[in-house]
Amino acid sequence: MKIRIFFIFYLISLFFISIYLLNFKFLYPTDWTTSEWLINYQGGFVRRGLSGEILFQINKIINLHPRFLVYYFQILLLFIFYVLFYFYIKKIKFNYYLLILFLCPALLLFPLAANDVLVRKETLLFIIYIFFLKILSKSINKCYIFLFFILPIMNLIWDGIIFYIFFFISTLFIYTEERKEKINFFKLLFCFLPYLISLYFVLSNNTSIEQIRLICLSLNENCYGAIEALDKSLKWQINYQTSRFQIFHLFKIVFILILSFLPFFLIFYKISNKKKNLVIFLSFAVSIFPTLIFFIIGFDWGRWINISYTLCFLKLCFLLKENILATEDIYLFEYIENKFRNKNKFLLILIFIYLISWYNKSLMTDNIGTLPYLRIANKIKKTTNYDLNY
Repeated sequence: MKIRIFFIFYLISLFFISIYLLNFKFLYPTDWTTSEWLINYQGGFVRRGLSGEILFQINKIINLHPRFLVYYFQILLLFIFYVLFYFYIKKIKFNYYLLILFLCPALLLFPLAANDVLVRKETLLFIIYIFFLKILSKSINKCYIFLFFILPIMNLIWDGIIFYIFFFISTLFIYTEERKEKINFFKLLFCFLPYLISLYFVLSNNTSIEQIRLICLSLNENCYGAIEALDKSLKWQINYQTSRFQIFHLFKIVFILILSFLPFFLIFYKISNKKKNLVIFLSFAVSIFPTLIFFIIGFDWGRWINISYTLCFLKLCFLLKENILATEDIYLFEYIENKFRNKNKFLLILIFIYLISWYNKSLMTDNIGTLPYLRIANKIKKTTNYDLNY
């Protein structure tokens, strides 16, 4: 009961802090997040334009400034995510080790600490994945239908989903293997067909400067942020990435990846069922490996870690809920539980330092962030002072 109250308090706090910080962000002329949500089809088909086109059509009915519409939509999206997240994890028997994974700065805390990535399009991916897990636990066939419709829609909203598809596939394989059912490869291929068609159109699309001009004209604003980057090719993005890359960035990202995922993968240390342990471990590794390609293409390294960690955490919750992983078989769960019960001061201090001392900033060129809770408090203080002075 106490842990549920803590979850509710924690999520509500994050939600209202997010709304508060978004309030000082969405009107900023060059805010990248807002510009990404405003990409639409008013200049013709472009990648990532479906959500902006829907918002544009809604705006024609309610006649609201596009930025305000994005702001209200972001609040709704965040609310849906937090509600779904809470109800999905609340029935899991949480222990201290799971709590550490939950409070890891790479999970829910990241968007607030790195304020520039609040409610990006991956929030939709998290919502979709939770729905996928809920449907999968009830019916595999309904899961195929869900993927058939939702994947192409998500691809037209955010094509970055291509690097996270294996989370869906690997979870499906693990679940059917546990239930001793065979994967219907024809159904699997068929359910991915609309996604592959949408992917072809996205990859073959070349956005022109004129299309960008028409998008901005439809918004009655100057071009900025994600809209302005629509005409940039994959080659241009990789060249831009490599031109700013330094060897320090590689060491930094390896260090952050270890900080983020080592406690997660340590779960698979000394699990009693070794064969199952290996299969599940490999399913996580296979899910994460394709996402590393994003580090070559995209500049937002912190985001890619946050997305992978969030999906991994949700996948772990699914495995525990479905008893594919049993908590009593996981050595570290019991080990940490005993250490907490005996109030091992050294371990408690070590865990406390791990949870509050670092966070992964969003950009490749950023340094490693420190003291995320203090940074969030400072942001609130600065915005409050700005508002009062204004």
